[in-house]
Amino acid sequence: MHRKILYCHVAEIAVKSDFQNQGIGRRMLQEAENWGRARGAQFASLEFHASNTLAGRLHQHRMGYSVASMTALKRP
Repeated sequence: MHRKILYCHVAEIAVKSDFQNQGIGRRMLQEAENWGRARGAQFASLEFHASNTLAGRLHQHRMGYSVASMTALKRP
């Protein structure tokens, strides 16, 4: 059984390499979370590529996200 919840979903964020490690990605994600919260979101979900370990560390260790699902890809 599913229950109705309102959540904010961020498909992906990106910061040009010249501007990384300046807190820009964190601020963008915080603003997306604030936007969702202001509209009643109870959760935020975020997509990022598993191979992007720097983003993974940011999202999980500094922003408090936990991996909740995985998507597997295969070339035909």
